[in-house]
Formats: sequence, structure tokens, C-alpha cells
Amino acid sequence: MGMEISRGTRHSKIIGDFGEYLVCNWLARSEFEVSRVDHTGIDVVAYSPSAGRRYGITVKSRTRTSGKESESVYVFRKDDRKKMLDACKAFGCEPWIAVYVESECITDLYLTSLANYDSKYRAADVSAIDAWGMTPMQMQAYAADAEVRHIHIAFKDENWWQSFDEPGEDVSLVVREVLEALGNIDRGKLNPSQRLRVELLIRRIRATNEYSLRFLHEAWIAHAERYLKQWGISLSHPQVSSSVHESSRCGLEVPCTEQ
Repeated sequence: MGMEISRGTRHSKIIGDFGEYLVCNWLARSEFEVSRVDHTGIDVVAYSPSAGRRYGITVKSRTRTSGKESESVYVFRKDDRKKMLDACKAFGCEPWIAVYVESECITDLYLTSLANYDSKYRAADVSAIDAWGMTPMQMQAYAADAEVRHIHIAFKDENWWQSFDEPGEDVSLVVREVLEALGNIDRGKLNPSQRLRVELLIRRIRATNEYSLRFLHEAWIAHAERYLKQWGISLSHPQVSSSVHESSRCGLEVPCTEQ
């Protein structure tokens, strides 16, 4: 199950280092010789012995809290692009970019050449800040692009700190079971729109429970139960409140279209 994110004071530094090590790990286990470098413009240098090619990679890592999963990741600001190209020229590398984004339930790592990014994903306005989009439609485009390397990981909380574990928190068996069932859905079998829908359900259930919005809370639980039934997941403690079933006729829908 996903974990609510509450960042520590050094999280930005930690997530930046983690993203670089993650890139190094996946390249190193794929026959590359890899090293993190402390150099302006690039963060990782990787060499493929089989291809005889050297890559200079800039890594951008971000943690997205609830409701901000679709925000873009800035790749280049001001003269960052020139610094990268200068570093790659000095080391004899092909310029590549890596983007690591994690949220409460999932994480995605993308890796592609600067040339591929520029030809397909860079904004038409060259004066704008270069960004890596993270909307469901953009993520589907990456999935269809053989030139974009992609690792997708789903988080499963086996036993970790939870906001619902705090003393005095009133959480019913229904809420716990629904959240656990949603958290255990295999994200690898979902398309980006479906993954966003699961995360939205988790966020809404948590938020309405926290602020004691009973009617909305029950309505989101009902939507989650119907969604879980589509996946053949039955609950031990199904919601029985009549107001839940009435909510389906009150215009409350999950604002996410499945593809």
C-alpha cells in the first residue's frame, strides 16, 4: 500500500542522490560500466562495451505529493543545456537525460537521448524552460516510444509508518481494507490513466476521512469498491450504508477516463 509523503528537511538532497544511484544501478546490471561524477552539467557517465558508446547523463529526480503526480519535471533552466553539452564534449559522451519521479504508490524512471527528447518532447517555444511532462497522455507516449527506456516500480507497504497508525485515529475496517486492496493492485498491469485513478481514489478516501467529511468519504469508498469488483477483488467488510449507494446518483464520479 502506498505511503503518505511527509518530506524531511534533507529530502531534496536525498532524492537527488537516490535518482542518480538508481540510474547507475539499472545501467550497471545491464552490462554498462558506470560512474557518478561531480561535474557541472552531467551526473553520470556510462559506457557500453558491446556498443562502444559513452553516455553523459543528467539526472532529474522529484518526489510528488498527493495531487501533484502529473506535474512536469524541469530538465533544463537557463544555461543548463549548454553546461551539459560542454561537459559531454569534454568527456566525449553522447548527451542523455534521465528523469526519476516517485509518488505515494509508484515510481517511474525514464532515460532517453537528448536528441530524442528534442525531436519529440521539447516545447516548440525554445525560450521556454525544458520540461519532462508527466500527464497520463504524455506517459502513454513514452510507453509507445522504443527510444525511451523506462522502469516502473510499485511500492507495497508491508510494515511502515502510516498516518493512520497515529494514536486516536478513527479508521474503520472498511477503510483499512479498501486502502490495502487499492495499494496491492499490480500497477504494472495498469495503463497510466488507470494508475492515476487508483491513486486518486486513495487520496480522496484518506482526505475525506481525515477531515471527517462523512458523506463524501462513504461515496469515495463506494466508488473504490465498484472499481475493485472490476478487478475481481472482494472485500471482507463491504460498505452497507444506504447513503453510499445513493451517492452514485448524486454526480460524484472519479474524474479520470480509463483508456
